[in-house]
Amino acid sequence: MNKLTIAMTAALSLGLLVMDAAQAAGRFHAGGSAVTEQGAVSGRGAAVRGPNGGGMVRGRGAAIDSQGNFVSGGGGAFNTGTAQGVRAGRTTGTVGAGIQHQSGMAVQGVRGSATSSGAFNTDGAGGASGSRTTSANSSSSGASYTGSTSYERGSGANHTSSCTDYYGNPVSCSRP
Repeated sequence: MNKLTIAMTAALSLGLLVMDAAQAAGRFHAGGSAVTEQGAVSGRGAAVRGPNGGGMVRGRGAAIDSQGNFVSGGGGAFNTGTAQGVRAGRTTGTVGAGIQHQSGMAVQGVRGSATSSGAFNTDGAGGASGSRTTSANSSSSGASYTGSTSYERGSGANHTSSCTDYYGNPVSCSRP
């Protein structure tokens, strides 16, 4: 199981736990930080319960040690009754050197579903690269879209996409 999946699952699980507290009060918000000689940590979270049963939760945190190694991440989830979604992201690195970022999302509702995940990296010496893949499916028409974009400093960006109709036949990705 990759780290992004674990992060998204943790964000959703935290959301379900915090939503129970939010259901009772309508809203919940907490945060804090600590700084020591070894580094610093900070985090915050919030949850909201709507009058019609929907809810949202989000959380974010960051930490850095005395050598400049850092990690930050965040996630959130929502449920409106007719749609649900989750998002999570994580960034790691060392101050003055490279960074690595991963993020992803998934949403599903009465009109369809979509997922997207990607990563971006720098090497601290001017190099940078990244990629993202996105898929979307329509509940009403059965049409689907899959796209992938990649980037490398010095080479530029490249995008590919494909679309299919209800029967899985290739169709144009342009909108009518």
